[in-house]
Amino acid sequence: MYYIRSINPNIYTMKYTITLVLAGILLTLSSCSKEEDVEFIQSDSVDLIIGTWQLQSQTQNGDVVNLDDCNMQGTITFENDLVVTKTFEVNDSSGNCELRRQTQYAYAFEFGSELVFINNNQEFPKEIGVINETTLSFIEDVITSDGFRVTIETIFERQ
Repeated sequence: MYYIRSINPNIYTMKYTITLVLAGILLTLSSCSKEEDVEFIQSDSVDLIIGTWQLQSQTQNGDVVNLDDCNMQGTITFENDLVVTKTFEVNDSSGNCELRRQTQYAYAFEFGSELVFINNNQEFPKEIGVINETTLSFIEDVITSDGFRVTIETIFERQ
């Protein structure tokens, strides 16, 4: 005698669904994570950013800011020891072009496209707009003294 046992088709459907869900989870966990992508971008950015960059132009909400020859002498220097020296030269009241400020900051990359300047435990984030062998740009949102939000992009060229 043969006994035929009834098989519940829902059991196979449920096992198939569980298998698919587990396979999906495993694929998700084994694929490249966003963190790995960020590390790759950061590594490239660290290599590219080292050196001295000279101010080339600036925009405010997309409109070109008129910079004079003295302003254009401003530089930013990134060194291997992760310390940056910012140097800005501006016209003083006499009309002479003089060094206005030279400041050193520590800096760190965050999220691949953000550079954070650190001074006295204060952080000043800057979004990197462009970084390549010849051009570096920072984009930042600033609140003016009038309470208006403006987007400023500052573009530097490698020296």
